[in-house]
Parts: sequence; C-alpha cells; structure tokens
Amino acid sequence: MKKILHKSVCSLLFALMLLTACTGNFEEINTSPNAYEPNKVDPKFVLSLVLTRSKLFVNDYQNIQLLVIDNYSQFYANDLGFAVYNSYNQVDQSISSLWSTHTYGWLNALNTIIRQYEDAPEHVNVIQMARIWKSWLVLRATDAWGDIPYFQACDGSGELPPYDRQQDIYDDLFKTLADAASKFDPTKNNPLTLDMVYDGNLDNWRRFANSLRLRMAMRISFVDPARAKTEAESAIAGGLISNATQKASVRCDNNGVNSQSPYFYTFSGGGYGMSLTMENILTGLGGQPWTSSDFVTEHPDIVDPRGPIMFNPCNLAAAGNPDFVGRWAGSRPGLISASGNQTTQSVARQGRYVWTDPTRRFNILKYSEICFLLAEAKLRFPSWSTGAGTAESWYVAGIMDNMAEWGVASAVVDAYLASNSPNVNGTTVPYSNVSGANNAELDKIITQKWLAMFPDCGWEAWADHRRLQKPKFIPYEGVNSLWFPGAYDNTQDVPQNYVRRMAYPVSEQTLNKANLQAALVPLGGTFEGYVRKPMWWDPYSESGAPK
Repeated sequence: MKKILHKSVCSLLFALMLLTACTGNFEEINTSPNAYEPNKVDPKFVLSLVLTRSKLFVNDYQNIQLLVIDNYSQFYANDLGFAVYNSYNQVDQSISSLWSTHTYGWLNALNTIIRQYEDAPEHVNVIQMARIWKSWLVLRATDAWGDIPYFQACDGSGELPPYDRQQDIYDDLFKTLADAASKFDPTKNNPLTLDMVYDGNLDNWRRFANSLRLRMAMRISFVDPARAKTEAESAIAGGLISNATQKASVRCDNNGVNSQSPYFYTFSGGGYGMSLTMENILTGLGGQPWTSSDFVTEHPDIVDPRGPIMFNPCNLAAAGNPDFVGRWAGSRPGLISASGNQTTQSVARQGRYVWTDPTRRFNILKYSEICFLLAEAKLRFPSWSTGAGTAESWYVAGIMDNMAEWGVASAVVDAYLASNSPNVNGTTVPYSNVSGANNAELDKIITQKWLAMFPDCGWEAWADHRRLQKPKFIPYEGVNSLWFPGAYDNTQDVPQNYVRRMAYPVSEQTLNKANLQAALVPLGGTFEGYVRKPMWWDPYSESGAPK
C-alpha cells in the first residue's frame, strides 16, 4: 500500500515542481525526475493543494460524503438511482477512495513536507499548518474506521504499516495540536493567499488547533473524563474560534471542477433527498409559519425557519410523477421501493442556497460548533474551567450564529427562541422548557448542533449520534445481512441498529492483510457484523447498553 501511495504522491509533487521551477541550470542526467528534494519545491505549494483537495471534491465528494457519511448522519435519505448505497451497504469504491486518496494519499504528501522542512526555520509556519491539517485528516479517518495505521504510515520507509489503537492516535493528536499551536512565528515566511483556509492568519490557525482539541476532548469525555478535562481546559485557555469570521473553511473558486465548491459540481444535476429524520426535527420546531415562496402543495404549517431554505420542495424532474410536485417531505432511511404514497424520489431536495454558488466556502469547523461544545461542557461538567458564559448562553449563541449563516431575520430568530412549539420528536427551543420526551437540555443542545452541522459537517453529526444517541434518528428500513447479521428490528432506536464504523477497504485485505487481520481481532476477528462494533470513545457497548 505505502509504495503505491508514495508513487502517486511523488508524481503529484513532480508536477508541482514543473509548475514552480525555473527552466535553466539542469541537474545531472542521472538525477531522478521524481525526486522530492528540500529547497526544490516551496512546501506552501504542496500544502495549498492538499488543503483544496482533501476536503473531498467532484465525484469523491458525492461518493464518500453525500452517499455514505450524510446517510449515516441522516441529513439525507437514499436517493434517485443510488440503491447500492441503501440498506447500510458498505460500498468499497467509496471506502477505498477515502482511504487511499483522501486519507493516506494526502497524509503522505503532508508527512513528506514535514520531514523535509521541519528543521528549516523559514518554513516553520507552513509546517505547523501541515501538522494541524494532518491532525484533522487523521481525526476524520480514525473516527470513521477506529484503529488505523498512523505512527508508521507514510513514513518514507516503504514498509507496510501496522494498525494503531484509536486511543493512542487520539493521545498523539492532542500532543501534536498543542505543540503546533505554540510554534507559529509571525517573523517567518507566510503562505498568505496560498493558505486556502485562513490566508496566512496564524492566530486563526492556532484557534483552529485548539478548537479541534475541544472537539476531541468532548468526544472522549465518557471514556476518559480526566483527559477530556485536561485537554478541554487547556484548549479553552489557549483560545478557540470565537466568531464566525474565524471558522475553519476551505476557500473555493470557479477555476474548474476541482476548485469549485463540491456542492456546486454535485448538485448541478439535481439534489439529494431530505431524510424523514430531518423532516421530523424541522417540523414544528420553534413555531414559525411556513414562509417559502416556492410552489408548495404539501408542507407543515409551522417549521424551523431554516427548513424551507435547507430543502426545496420536490419538483417534477426529480419525482418523475406530477402528484409529487411541490411536496416538502423526507424519506425514511433505507427505503428502496415505493411505500404508501412515498417513493425515494418524491422528497424535498437540497436547497438552492447551498449549491448555486461555485465559490461558496466549504466548512470544516464552525463557530456554532464551538458554541454547542461549550454548552455541552458546561452542562455536563460544571466543575471544569470553561471560561465565561453558561450552558444556556452558549446554546443560544450557537443557534443565533447558525441562523445568521442561513440569513434568517433577527425578529424571526427572537420569536423562534421564545416559542415552546415542539418538533415531531417533542424537542422545543427554549432552554428552560424541559417537559416531555426528548426535551432535556442535552437533547436541545445536540438537536441544534446537528442542524448547525448541515450540510458540510455530517462527519461531526454522525460522531455525535454514536456518542450520545441524539438527536432521535430513524433506523434503516432494511439492512445488508453481511453487516447486520441476525435479527434486525427497524422499530427500535437503539445503538446496535446503526453503522458505528466504516468497513476497511478491500485493498487492505490484499496489500496489508496481516496487519488488517490483527486489527480485526478486537472486533471479533471477522468481517461479518463488525461495522456495528463501537468506537473506543463510544459510551455504548455492542449490545447498546452503557459501557
């Protein structure tokens, strides 16, 4: 695996050298044309490419995030002709692309420039950016698979890497993020506009690193509360993303499909269908009347004001049936064939706000997430030193930031915050109203966080549901018996009825078989059913009971 990845990334780096090198002073004829040598390529050019592409782009964004992760997070239900992704199938094409290209391919590029330039003082800022972005990439991967190759992966040795325990990976990421955040030097070279995330703003990179640490601290807060406390307090003291302008997001432009917002490319031919989970959460929440000017024949009377912006009513081209035109509704996850008056193609579609702008920035970690993380920390751990504010004030701040992102008028937001109207699940908006099912403070925080993560941050929404079983999801209509052997009761909203980790790619069974088999031992030693096994940080056991 590593040799194959090294070859592909070397080709990438060689192409970069051709773009940036002068034409004179040729080296000796026996110098390898693919060699990546110090001082031959400025590392900021490699970093810039990784920042742009590793967010996922073009078809890989569709195949990995929209059809897999955003189904696990239940932002969308199955859609159009993509039945192969239904029933919690683990589609190897998508899994392999995330593993080989968008994890280890980019990790190899980042590790290469870190090794080559970590002792070059003039490049200290680029190297710290690379270390922070590498930590984000690895976090995305380990939260998808669990144990993965890390410490010896893409280290330049060409050896097949063993799998490392997720808790050991987390430990190293905590250390790396803290160290990288402390080493920025404003007197050294700055990549400026080649930094596709912050345009060279070193303070914002430091805040991003600390904010990732807070995300990770809350992730492990059930299984290692002492470490979670230490890391959360340190991250908060070091400075977090503190407003919407400091969010971590990747700049996009209109210079070809690889640089455009991935939604613009993907949704230009249509849109992905709203899930029934999304419909249930939006309907009734906050008590605001439906105000969309779209032609709608079927919609709730009251709805979260973001709902009609997030999703457009069904149209004729998508539905293929005039009876469904104007229908604002979601589909049950895993629904393949017609059921009653609802087919997989008769649902509301991704809103125009998201996909009509090719330059729309792609969000990685938003201010609203920080607000909800702080709200959760203050609610669950009042003894932690988490700075100013209360759980309620941070909860409200998170709602207001996300409402602003969707362009909701302030008067509507005020009415929303005051309304006791529940959604279908029973959740209301006011923090003090805790009567009824699914309406405790934590239900409110995570419901609003889940909505705020839409559409870019489905990875975080999926992780939260595994960690907290909130907000209320709907089990898949049917499942693949390979991944869900034995009885499956789709009426039970319990942890064991959901995918809790991605399958390892088939390529690992061929290229790194011995190390993969060792990694499978704690998961039962077989491929059958292991996607239902909990993550290390998951507080629920395989049976669904608290650990």
